[in-house]
Amino acid sequence: MGARAVDERSVSTPVRSYPQAACRPQIVFSAYREVPQVREGQFELDLGRHLMATRHARTALYIGATDALSERARRIVVAAGFEWEAVAAPDCGVRWRLADVVLINAADAELVMLEDPVRRGDVLVLAESSVDQAVWQHCVSLGVEDVVLLDESEPWLVDRLGVVGGGVPDEGMVIGVIGASGGCGASTLAAGLAVATSAAFGTSMIIDLNGFGGGYDLQFGAADWSGLSWHELADISGRISGGSLREAVPSVDDIAVVGFARDSPMCEVPDRARRAVLLGARQAAGLTVVDIPTAPGTIREVRPLLDQVVVAGTADIRGALATRGVLRFLRELEVPSAVAVRAPGRQCLSDDVYLEVVDCPDGTSVWWLSEIRAIDRRIRSGDPVVRSGDRFVGDCLELIDGLQETRTTGRPRRLARAGAPT
Repeated sequence: MGARAVDERSVSTPVRSYPQAACRPQIVFSAYREVPQVREGQFELDLGRHLMATRHARTALYIGATDALSERARRIVVAAGFEWEAVAAPDCGVRWRLADVVLINAADAELVMLEDPVRRGDVLVLAESSVDQAVWQHCVSLGVEDVVLLDESEPWLVDRLGVVGGGVPDEGMVIGVIGASGGCGASTLAAGLAVATSAAFGTSMIIDLNGFGGGYDLQFGAADWSGLSWHELADISGRISGGSLREAVPSVDDIAVVGFARDSPMCEVPDRARRAVLLGARQAAGLTVVDIPTAPGTIREVRPLLDQVVVAGTADIRGALATRGVLRFLRELEVPSAVAVRAPGRQCLSDDVYLEVVDCPDGTSVWWLSEIRAIDRRIRSGDPVVRSGDRFVGDCLELIDGLQETRTTGRPRRLARAGAPT
């Protein structure tokens, strides 16, 4: 075989044997969405809901100089269906954690070791035909899985790449949430959608683009909020591994969150970083909820990456007028949209008057959400705001089902009562 396993007990362990494995997609069903360009290998399945998964390349990070070995490795990696990215050892940084597989030139193993990266799986060291004894020691320090000698083990490497990450990631649905006005509960709605999806299907993510919000650690009452934030992710670009992204950011109750570090200065998030994270999140979760500030520039930049936008509003006259303004802007951008309405008090408009004031475009559904006084009490007391047993979370799950129905049938529910206003 030629690929030699690295073991901390010995640097001359027997060669590890792997079964032959084809690079085949792992099919996980997620919400249907329109795809602007249909590519070879794309397929659709109808299982009650019109659901779809789309093949995407995974990412291989190569660390080392550009030479004959790197070119040989690049050809193997691309043939196995990966996207190739090459960096020097001092520049591996966050990429070390986010790539699906890491390939290290044996000549650069010591330089990588000096960077002291965190331990992770799927790390291989490559060489042409032999390695020095010192390289084995560096591999032990790095926790490298195998040293692959390409002259004798190139077919083995192809097979090994075929089983990295368990196959090609699936595609989930991405919903943007925009607050029509301050205090309308956009962040609470985003949290409710994520909790509903996590409780029902097991995977959800929140991408917080609103740097001046309260933070989702408070929404979920998380005591431990460790992981990467936008401050570390702002420099990335291209395609990243969805699974690695999910593991690298803070999470609570199977909900992963990409947000801003509370104790760090505010940072600008470039469009390339937003795009990379959103594409990775789509791979990693059945539903990704994007908390979008009411800023025209940000909305325009993320619009191509969203399946649908939900405008959070209230049923009073101020909330209805604010919702109308946001919907007009979204209509100009041709963004599929829905409205989620809370009725927080006695000054709320009737159904007919609300629809007339909002002037919903064709194709826009309107959903009433239950008003739960307990949520306001939790916000004031600092307790977790949204809980899986809340009636509000059940309304959010119905809203998700309605969005899927609208996308598949093209017929919106003009005034759907997920929960009756109080």
